[in-house]
Amino acid sequence: MVKETMNGENKIRRTSSRITNLAIIHGLYFILTGLWPIIHMESFVAVTGPKTDYWLVNTVGMLVFFIGSGLLIAGIKKHVPFSMIFIATGVALGFILIDVVYVWRGVLSATYLLDAGLELFFFISWLVFTYQSGEYEVFHERQM
Repeated sequence: MVKETMNGENKIRRTSSRITNLAIIHGLYFILTGLWPIIHMESFVAVTGPKTDYWLVNTVGMLVFFIGSGLLIAGIKKHVPFSMIFIATGVALGFILIDVVYVWRGVLSATYLLDAGLELFFFISWLVFTYQSGEYEVFHERQM
């Protein structure tokens, strides 16, 4: 975020520590869970259940890894733009819905409900911390 000072200079405003910490934690979780099937598919399948399309598991793993990397970098730099929060919140919601629906349908093992619980924590945390920070115009009227 860029904040203009009284003398007209632009300064980069740092993101609140709760949001940067959440970005780091969620990023690390995504990095680890994204790399797991790529590094050791055998243990991934042993925990999560049998898969028919390993290429799809690897594709999702790579996407999750890079989303997590973006979150981690943003958190470390202490500058988490709203676009990154939107992606993190949307992906968390997507995983919650996929995990719950496909466990309910018997397609995924109940292990995925653990992921759904963690993603629910991340989803709610992103919403609450973003709203409470007051840093993002999407939740608050713009001050002139």
